[in-house]
Amino acid sequence: MKKIILTSVLLSLFLGGCASSGYKNFYKSYATPEQLKKVKKDPKMVFLKEEEEPKVFISNDMKKDIAILRSKRYMPIGYSSFNGGAENETQVIAQAKRIGAVLAIYGLKYTNSQTNSGALVLPKTNYHSGTVYGSGGGYASYSGTSTGTTVIPYSNTQRRYDQEAVFFIKNNYPFKFGTQGSTEISREKRIEIGYNGILINNIIENTPAYKSDLLVGDIIIKINNTSIKNYEHFGKMSKDCEDSKNTCLLTVIRNSEPKDIKINF
Repeated sequence: MKKIILTSVLLSLFLGGCASSGYKNFYKSYATPEQLKKVKKDPKMVFLKEEEEPKVFISNDMKKDIAILRSKRYMPIGYSSFNGGAENETQVIAQAKRIGAVLAIYGLKYTNSQTNSGALVLPKTNYHSGTVYGSGGGYASYSGTSTGTTVIPYSNTQRRYDQEAVFFIKNNYPFKFGTQGSTEISREKRIEIGYNGILINNIIENTPAYKSDLLVGDIIIKINNTSIKNYEHFGKMSKDCEDSKNTCLLTVIRNSEPKDIKINF
């Protein structure tokens, strides 16, 4: 009975691959080690403390949920993406703790089933003992061992899933203007609308931009009636607006039409 149980345990470990975590093995940081070291020294960037537990949520729409979290001042620091047998929240929590993430979202989608079969070869020890009677009437006892192998055939079917997780820290910097992750529009878009512009990808909650009529997807083409040349020019003019502590007039393209939006500081 003990031998059967031991064989079953060994077979389970062999087929399970020692319970390795894809969230750990396929993790990629958005920052270099040097950048990450610098961020960890910044008191306004909040990482998970040793005694804390990360918040973890399952997501059916990763793109949408990432945008919501960014608007709430969460900053992604890395992600995991892989295909394999379904892993659960426990592995996500473990990886969040390894990297100091205060929050993580994850999702999975079934792709296919995969059948594996073969033979597991295990060492086997045979024990021998007994009594030998001699021709003159005497006898002697003996004991010993011999080694060999035993072959255990196996077959298992695994349901496989595309799995991903994104890990976040909290960004407590004050956003005076209130946009984050904005990007320059493409050359094709510039030709289409006739202007250089900055695409708004994220708006931080409870900031001047959030309290205005500005929307994600708007393209800013002017600030205070001055056309935007590039991203650096946009950054300088945005800072000038912040420092004025007054109002700022944005001209945006929305649904292919120009629209003026006032930002109050």
